[in-house]
Amino acid sequence: MRLRLFGFLVLLSTVGFSQVDIDMNHTQFWDYETQQPIIILSDSVYLIGKDLSPRKIKPLDLDKSHLNRLVPTRIKNKTYLYDSAGGIVVHYENQRFKRIDQSFSHKNQYNSAYFTYKNSIYLLGGYGLFTFKNILIAYDFDSNEWFLKKTSGDIPKYISTTIFTLVGDKLYFVDTGPMHSRETHENLVYALNLKTFEFEYLGKSLLNKKLNFRNRLKDGRLISLDDDTNFILDFENNTIKQVITQPRLHPDSKILKYDSDNDSYVLLTKNFGNNEIRFEEITAQSLEYKTISSEPIYQSDGERLRQGIIYSGILVVFLGFSYFGYRWRTYYTKLQINITKRVVTTRGREIKSLNPEELDLLFFIAKQPNYVEYSELMHQLNYDAPYDTLKKKRQALISQTQEKLIPIIGEKAKQLFIIKQDVKDKRNKVIKLNKSLVVIVK
Repeated sequence: MRLRLFGFLVLLSTVGFSQVDIDMNHTQFWDYETQQPIIILSDSVYLIGKDLSPRKIKPLDLDKSHLNRLVPTRIKNKTYLYDSAGGIVVHYENQRFKRIDQSFSHKNQYNSAYFTYKNSIYLLGGYGLFTFKNILIAYDFDSNEWFLKKTSGDIPKYISTTIFTLVGDKLYFVDTGPMHSRETHENLVYALNLKTFEFEYLGKSLLNKKLNFRNRLKDGRLISLDDDTNFILDFENNTIKQVITQPRLHPDSKILKYDSDNDSYVLLTKNFGNNEIRFEEITAQSLEYKTISSEPIYQSDGERLRQGIIYSGILVVFLGFSYFGYRWRTYYTKLQINITKRVVTTRGREIKSLNPEELDLLFFIAKQPNYVEYSELMHQLNYDAPYDTLKKKRQALISQTQEKLIPIIGEKAKQLFIIKQDVKDKRNKVIKLNKSLVVIVK
């Protein structure tokens, strides 16, 4: 076995690790003692330096965890690696790895939010052993054990996340809820105050893109790299920006360290096409060369309620304007018969085409509270003529009044008068003005 491993190392060192397609999910970190990058391939082999020189180490007893899947962190100028599912903690110094925990591979906090705060390692939520968690545990470097931390506030029922970051004293995360569960669950955004360990529900996530936020910027923002177009999550200001970078960056690129003196990052990345491993230093400014768009990450319930009220208010106002506009337009376009002033108007203008007899006819019928007998119109004509002549005159007066109004209010003028048989006496007819076309002003 040792002979095979030796041959494997000789072969890879001859061919060059940079030409090998390395799994970018393997543990990678910056060795601040030697100022060199490190990539852990397995429990017994790691690469060091930009030339990716192979090194062999004696495998550690890591229970069911693996060295090349641990999470690196920096505490008090020392490098540690830990299992994000809980349990194993390893100290790295002088190119040596040493397990320091007095625990075991928990394997019950997969998809947890893992982070370092004030010289402590924390794991929040996750799933394992057929259950989903909402617990917060912290590693104690004095006892080398994990301990449960008590939390309060808007504690989620389950916590499962791949998008989380530490900004100041707050941990922000997008809770995707239980995986492979029949329970319906919306992606929700929370903040955990690490001074008080109190949860705060922020709102419903608006992220609808499948992005890989594996890299954290110097100020706690998260960045998803995709060729020359990136997405930056800013939880503190509730924005997701789409930006263009100056250099093209492979989506698998991983930030290894931030240099505050030069305001730059060292990245482990790949060449497009052949996936050849390489290291690149880029300025922080070049990652946000140009902003294309900006949207909110989440929408709070208060904001949704406020928007709902605003939209409802706008709708009510719109409907109100529509209703009153319709009423006004209908009123404005009707014939307005002013009995007192003896004036007939429409659209704000007086109708002068009607003669005195036609006006008298309209005013007489308008004064009546309801139907008036058709025969009463005979007395309004004030003609000394035979009955048959008066009947013809009455019909002609009604017809010519309608005809004169057609150019003014249209064909509906033909329905200006409603004439029907008297309910009490079928031999008589009654008449009134059509209120859908007329407004009577007294």
